[in-house]
Amino acid sequence: MKYLFFVLFICFNFISSIVFGNEINGYLKNNDSSFSCSRIRATHETTLEKSIGFTINCVQTITGNLTTVTWSTFLNPLGDFVEYQVYSVQNGLLATISSLGTTTYSETTNGLVNEYYIIAISGLGGTTQTYSDTLSNIHLTVSNPSDGTAILVWNNPSPIALPFMDQYYKIYREYPTGTWILLDSVPYGVHNYKDTIDICSAFINYRIILPNQPCNFASNFDGDDFEDLLNPNIPIIQAITIDTLTGDLTITWNENYQPDTYGYIIYSIDANGFPAEIDTVWGLSNTSYTYNPNVNIGALTYSIAAFDSCFTASVIPTYQTSAKAETQTTVYLRATVGICDNKVSMNWTPYLGWNNTITYEVWGHIVGQPWENFGTTNGLSYSIIGSPLQNYCFAIKAKSTTGQEAFSNKVCLNIIAPSQPTYNYLQVATINSNTIELKHLIDLVGGVQFIVFQKLNKLGVFEEIARMPGNISINSFIDEAVFVDKYSYTYRVMVIDSCGNDGALSNTATTILLKVKTVDEERINYLNWTAYSDFNGPILGYNVYRGIDGYFSPQPLVFLTNAQFNYEDILLSTDSIARTCYYVEAVEGINLFGLNEISRSNAVCKILKPIIYIPNSFTPNGDAYNQTFLPVITYYDYNSYHLMILDRWEHPIFESKDATQGWTGEINSTGKSATPGTYLYILTIKNGEGEEIVKRGNVNILK
Repeated sequence: MKYLFFVLFICFNFISSIVFGNEINGYLKNNDSSFSCSRIRATHETTLEKSIGFTINCVQTITGNLTTVTWSTFLNPLGDFVEYQVYSVQNGLLATISSLGTTTYSETTNGLVNEYYIIAISGLGGTTQTYSDTLSNIHLTVSNPSDGTAILVWNNPSPIALPFMDQYYKIYREYPTGTWILLDSVPYGVHNYKDTIDICSAFINYRIILPNQPCNFASNFDGDDFEDLLNPNIPIIQAITIDTLTGDLTITWNENYQPDTYGYIIYSIDANGFPAEIDTVWGLSNTSYTYNPNVNIGALTYSIAAFDSCFTASVIPTYQTSAKAETQTTVYLRATVGICDNKVSMNWTPYLGWNNTITYEVWGHIVGQPWENFGTTNGLSYSIIGSPLQNYCFAIKAKSTTGQEAFSNKVCLNIIAPSQPTYNYLQVATINSNTIELKHLIDLVGGVQFIVFQKLNKLGVFEEIARMPGNISINSFIDEAVFVDKYSYTYRVMVIDSCGNDGALSNTATTILLKVKTVDEERINYLNWTAYSDFNGPILGYNVYRGIDGYFSPQPLVFLTNAQFNYEDILLSTDSIARTCYYVEAVEGINLFGLNEISRSNAVCKILKPIIYIPNSFTPNGDAYNQTFLPVITYYDYNSYHLMILDRWEHPIFESKDATQGWTGEINSTGKSATPGTYLYILTIKNGEGEEIVKRGNVNILK
């Protein structure tokens, strides 16, 4: 049988070299033996009968380097199976198995990598050979570089992961003896791994498992005597923060990367840079420490060291301990209050230890109320204006760009402010032509340095528009930066006290905005306006005034209640192009100051648009009916009237600039009557605004 296989192999190689030429020979020269044999077998399978589902399932190595190859049963529907032949690329024929149901083979590999394949012999006289795929055992080699690590190297069972193979190798470690734990996973194709020893001293075995269906690939066991020669990693302090309620200081740091870490040593660093051990925290995952030092004496600096379970070889054995962490230093806050301006001025020491940009949030609160964020800065100082006669507490929160946060100590203080005026009253905001006049009344007893007139902008924020000395009780201001026909405006007055602080705010005053809509055909002007606010006294009602071309009657057109904000004004039927104008007044009743004011709206003028009716035919036949073609027009400039009649060749035959003179059908140039038919008219007029209106159309003469 061996002789037959040899002959077939030689013949196959000869045929392949003829068919594929230098491709096969070049491949054999440039690749290792395992890939060459796989290529030859793959080519050989194209010329021989192939089986269905004949594959190697897995290769497993157990204690003593005993390697077992397991394959699927050869499908032999004709019942002419002869034997299995087990081969390795490295050693040739290893065994023959005559039982179809026996699908395993074991051998001691002696630490070698073997590429296995199976040939199923069948057919009359054993002339049919069917090949399996070629797969290797996973051979693991573990080396000890004596630096506290173990180096694992292994081979792939196949150049690429096959369909039923997992995409990851599982790396197992045995410690203590008989106890295997999953250490890590690496992707298929990666065949090396470095394990950091975290056991003080022991013999440690390793093994590689590749999950697969229907059975897993498993490497041999390999190991050595290893020692943990590595100290724990140097800790990284995350933050040192102070509890604003209790004053406790808390240090937090990262969990050490070395899993045999026993705990951490806490150091306080004095002003000269000398460390003093203050406590020990036990446990790998215990990564915070809280205690209660005096946080109001200045910035405090700390460091951390980690230690593991292994002792040093020193005369007095100690735990293996890391170097100390980079120090970090708390934020120390100081604050003062200006006697006159109620300004709280804060400055603080920087937070030290974060290797990125730090911003500082200024937090504070009136005692008894919630904390709030007053602002953020990159600097080391900040000021706020506090409310008078209030007790405040402040703290600084340092924030890094990577998410760490740390609070400073808490500082509390009392704010005293100058007194405010008894009253600060904006009497009225009223429209005067295209400006707004403001009147203001204030008590000067409280000590007023300035009064500031403010206007609400489009963003909903009051902004200063004028500042006056606070030395008189009655003040006024004209605001010219307004568009009274488009917007209603809201004002208030802010006091600047004797120390220059923003003080009391007055009431607000909102002007009236009048809008008028005209319905030309009905000769009606519809008035709508916004309510005035905010008189101290009640609004008795609204006066509506009407005028012609801007000249108003001294008497209101109508007086309406304080709840009515619209009015319909029906105009007379007389033809007029004059402008009809309106404004509205809000009338205040007597207020607490013995005053009553009137706030006037903007003035709005409207012109009725011309109403034009042009007949489309007339009958100049002498019967006294419909003898003249004359457009009917209202609300226009009579002096602008111009009517022309043109024949079908667009030659003028009639022209009139008198709105009372119509066309009787007579041709001006000849004095003769025009023949029945269709003629073109062109009518030109101007409205009350002087805008020219041109109408073109046809008129028919009927007889």
